[in-house]
Amino acid sequence: VSTQSTGKVKSTDKGLFYHFNSFVPMKYKLNLISTLVYRIYKIASNFHYLHEDLEILKKKLLSNGFPLFLIEKCISTVLDRFYSDPKGGKEDKDDKNNILLVLPYLGHISYSTKRRLTKLLTKFY
Repeated sequence: VSTQSTGKVKSTDKGLFYHFNSFVPMKYKLNLISTLVYRIYKIASNFHYLHEDLEILKKKLLSNGFPLFLIEKCISTVLDRFYSDPKGGKEDKDDKNNILLVLPYLGHISYSTKRRLTKLLTKFY
C-alpha cells in the first residue's frame, strides 16, 4: 500500500489572499508566499504533486496581483533551503539578548524607524 498526498483544497477556497498592492508590509507578503510554499513542500508526497500544487499556488498569487518574478524567487528560496541544507532549513540561534519592539505599520515611516532604531541599538546596546 503506497500513500500519496497532495494538498487538498476545500470547496470553499476562493483563492483569495490580500492583494499585492494592499497596504501591508512587504515582509508579510513575502512571508505569505514562503509559508504557503513550505506547507506545500511538507504535504506533497512526491515531486509531481509538489510541482502541481506550486503551479496552482502561482495562479492564485498572480490573480491577487503578485508579480511572477517575486513568486518564483520565494519558491526558489524556500526549496533551496530544503535541498541544499541537511538540517532542513533550521538555523542555529545565537544566545544573544533580543529586543522586541512592537510598533504599528505606517508604510515607509515604519521602515525608516526600524533602520534608526537598529542603528541606535547596535551603537548603544
